[in-house]
Amino acid sequence: MVLAELGGQIASALQKMSNGTNIDEKVLNECLKEITRALLHSDVSFPLMREMQNNIKKIVNLEELAAGHNKRQIIEQAIFSELCAGKTTTCTKYAYYHQKKGYKPALVCADTFRAGAFDQLKQNATKARIPFYGSYTESYPVKIAVEGVDMFKKENCDLIIVDTSGRHKQEATLFEEMRQVAEATELEESLGILRQSMKMQHAQNREEMHVKRDAKEHNFQRLQQQEHAKVVDISKRAWEFSSFIEFQEKEMKTIMGEREKKMAEMNKRYFEEMLDLEREFDVFGAVHDQERLNDADDADY
Repeated sequence: MVLAELGGQIASALQKMSNGTNIDEKVLNECLKEITRALLHSDVSFPLMREMQNNIKKIVNLEELAAGHNKRQIIEQAIFSELCAGKTTTCTKYAYYHQKKGYKPALVCADTFRAGAFDQLKQNATKARIPFYGSYTESYPVKIAVEGVDMFKKENCDLIIVDTSGRHKQEATLFEEMRQVAEATELEESLGILRQSMKMQHAQNREEMHVKRDAKEHNFQRLQQQEHAKVVDISKRAWEFSSFIEFQEKEMKTIMGEREKKMAEMNKRYFEEMLDLEREFDVFGAVHDQERLNDADDADY
C-alpha cells in the first residue's frame, strides 16, 4: 500500500469519528478497526496492532473523561502517539539532550514515507525549541536532507540530525535510500533505531531461520541414518554372500571327497576283479596244458 492510500484511510477513519454526534466506545472501536485494517494491509503484524489498540484504550478512558473534554482531540493524540512514537521521538530526545550539553542541534525530516512524519517532528522540535526543516511537497528524501543540512550549516549548527524513513516493507530500498542520504549530506555518524514492528519481524525471521535450520539438521540426520542403514544392509548381504560361497566351497569339497572316495573304491574293486580273472585264467591255462600233455602221452602208447 502506498503512502497516500495509508494516510488517506487513517484520515478517513479519524474524520468519520469526528463527524459523530456522540463519541462513545462503539465509535472509538470502529475507528480503531479501520486504522488496524489499513495498517495490516501495510504488512504491520497483528500482535502489534492488538497492542496498539490496548494502549490507546488505556490512554483514552471515555467513561472517566469529564464533560467538557475534547474527546476527539484526546483520541487523535493517543492514536498519533502510538503510530509515530519511536525513531522520530528518539531523534528529538537526542537533540534535546545535546542542547542541554551546550550544543546547537537541528532536526531535518527526510522521512517521506510515513504519514505524519514531518508533523510529528515539527511538533516535537517546537516543544523542545529546536530548529527543524522539512517539506510537505517534496517526496525525494535525499533532496530534503541536503537542503536541510546546507541550511543549518550556514546557521552554524554543530549537531544536525537527519531523521530518515524507518519502513521495513522494502528493506533493500530503505537501506539504499539511507546510503544515498549519508553520502549526499556527508554524515559523520549513522544511528539505526529499530521500531517494535521491526523487532517483531526480526524475531520472526530468526524463529523461521531456526525452524529451517532444525528441519535441515533433521533431514541431514535422517539421510545419515538412511545411508548408514544402506551400508549395514550391504555389509549384511556381503557377509551372507561370503558365507554362502564358503558353504558352497565346503559342500563341493565334501562332494568331491566323496566322489574321489567312491572312485578309489571302484578302482580298487576293478583291480581286484582283474586280478581274480588273471588268476582264473592262469589256472585254466595250467589245466589245459596238463590235459594236452596227457593226451600226448596217450597217443605214444
